[in-house]
Amino acid sequence: MKRVALFPGQGAQCIGMGVACARSHAPSRRLFEEASEILQYDLLRLLEEGPSDKINKTGVAQPALLTTSLAVYTKWRDTAEEPVQFDACAGLSLGEYSALCFAGVLSFKDAVALTAQRGSLMQKAAEEHPGDMFAILGLGKEDTERLCAAAAAAAAATAAESKCVDGSRPGGSGSAAHCGVANYLCKGNYAVSVSRAAAQALQEAATAAKAKRCIKLQVDGAFHSPLMAPAAEGLATAIESVPFNKPRIPIVLNVDAQIHTDPSVIKRKLLQQLTSPTQWQQSMEHLGELGVEESVEFGPGAVLTKLMNKINPTVRTLHVE
Repeated sequence: MKRVALFPGQGAQCIGMGVACARSHAPSRRLFEEASEILQYDLLRLLEEGPSDKINKTGVAQPALLTTSLAVYTKWRDTAEEPVQFDACAGLSLGEYSALCFAGVLSFKDAVALTAQRGSLMQKAAEEHPGDMFAILGLGKEDTERLCAAAAAAAAATAAESKCVDGSRPGGSGSAAHCGVANYLCKGNYAVSVSRAAAQALQEAATAAKAKRCIKLQVDGAFHSPLMAPAAEGLATAIESVPFNKPRIPIVLNVDAQIHTDPSVIKRKLLQQLTSPTQWQQSMEHLGELGVEESVEFGPGAVLTKLMNKINPTVRTLHVE
């Protein structure tokens, strides 16, 4: 049976995640201790006690999710009745870094440091160019893209009238007119990134398009969009500062839903992911074409498990947290 390991992205984090795993399994607890040394705060205590507002901060959520996912996997592996082989892996957004660590491309310590830097850079970019993300449910791909174009046009018209909205300069990376699909999750479920000034236009366009729901996501900014461009230079420097190895198993990357093995290409795709949409549905379809029969998601939330059930209903799914 071909099996894929999946790792969730930001938004899945919650208070208490990973705590039971760390308390009951010494090797998993050591991962939290190693992460705490790198981050210079007690990660396990923060996850146990909160507050949630701090855990949800991008600079904290990213290394916290990576550590939790890999700790959960470590316990599951060590307590399995027999060794389990994985034939591929993938992770959504931040989860791609967890998958890279799982596949041996990154060491755990480098992955923690890199995601902490990535999160801080993205948080700073979000503060410079405020934005939000919304889940748009019940519309097709083309309808969602048209909805985004309509919202962007409406926001651009408003920006042109006022000359300046939210301190953003029209036409720049913080343009008030930005609205675009950020995550192609599955049919009828798309995450949209939008500049703060265009958020109302998006919600109005979603109502006009008869979307079933338009839900604001609990993230700090408009991820996977041009509004994250200010973080690119810093992330490039961070990526180049750590060694990347060839993956020991195939990893399907977000940006193009393809398998890549060249470390230099993987680095480039990680940078593209920062400002480009994730192709999750296409990634899962590709895995299906490769003969994957079972998926195991490691980490909180079961979001990827639910998506797999919709994209490839014949694939057996398991969620471990």
